[in-house]
Amino acid sequence: RVEVGACVRDDNFVCAVSSDACGKGEEYVGARELSERNIDCRLCKDFDIPKDTTLTLALPKRPPQPTIQKVTRYSTAAGACVNDKEYVCALESAQCGDDYTFVSARQLEFQYQNTPVIQCLDEADAVPMGQCMQDLDNDICTGHYSNCQGCLETEDLCYQPNVENCALQPKDQGDGSINFATFGLCVNPALPDTNRHCLWSRQECPTEDNWMTPNTWLDSEKLTVNDFCTCDKVHIGACRYNDQFICAISSDACDYGSAYIGAKKLTEELPDVDCRLCKEFDLPKDLALTLIQRPKQEPNNVLVPPPTGDMTGGTILLIVAASMSAALVLGLTIY
Repeated sequence: RVEVGACVRDDNFVCAVSSDACGKGEEYVGARELSERNIDCRLCKDFDIPKDTTLTLALPKRPPQPTIQKVTRYSTAAGACVNDKEYVCALESAQCGDDYTFVSARQLEFQYQNTPVIQCLDEADAVPMGQCMQDLDNDICTGHYSNCQGCLETEDLCYQPNVENCALQPKDQGDGSINFATFGLCVNPALPDTNRHCLWSRQECPTEDNWMTPNTWLDSEKLTVNDFCTCDKVHIGACRYNDQFICAISSDACDYGSAYIGAKKLTEELPDVDCRLCKEFDLPKDLALTLIQRPKQEPNNVLVPPPTGDMTGGTILLIVAASMSAALVLGLTIY
């Protein structure tokens, strides 16, 4: 039923919907004027449904509504310190000894697929943490010296890395007590109640913000797991490879061809991505804890011969570069 115009040249015409359909040297004549010339141009000749067909009006189906973008939480993947004979799972190159080369998590994934060391990707929770050595820190386990208040106040020995009895997750000390790593809190003084983040180290905290070390909470009479910056609360950064990224604790966890993005900047640039030191912590948040003290022991800086992680086969074995010579001073007893 739709009348259309035509492209006219001399006495010839071709039906057309508009002047845009006409070629060079052709004149477009609209539908009404064309009808006055007794020329009947229609959009189509026939319609494929009988005119008396009964129709029922049906509402079109609504297209699926886009879902609200949710924040996805990721956790850090461990790399490894390797040499020709053995390997050590590690979160950054600073944890490697002189005879080892650090291999990032990305390098493990692509270059070590057929070796036992590939299992380090899932062993971040088992990587040995360090321990604060000064009395005011109560020998807490942590991953970086800036989480020790003693390191901010003295140049003496204040932090021992790679302590066998310290890990991100709770570790049974064999006497009814447990140990776990805890970290510092970065607080914006302008918004102290809302803008506060647990971070791997002081280096991740803006200089204008306040840094609170874990020993701050040890004076509380009633301690619970929730009082501490446990690994599930710790925001970390990422190694960026073009449009891809891998959660990482520092630039020392990245390899060539990548750029490190700090924890705060990562939150600003990728608000839907939440990089944490671990996904979950293996103790209830409301679990009550009691601080106990043990006789202090001198640190043992001699390399402890570990069970060798063979690079050619077998299961993963953690090699500890240094350890404490006796039980940890700080233990958290569950009651």
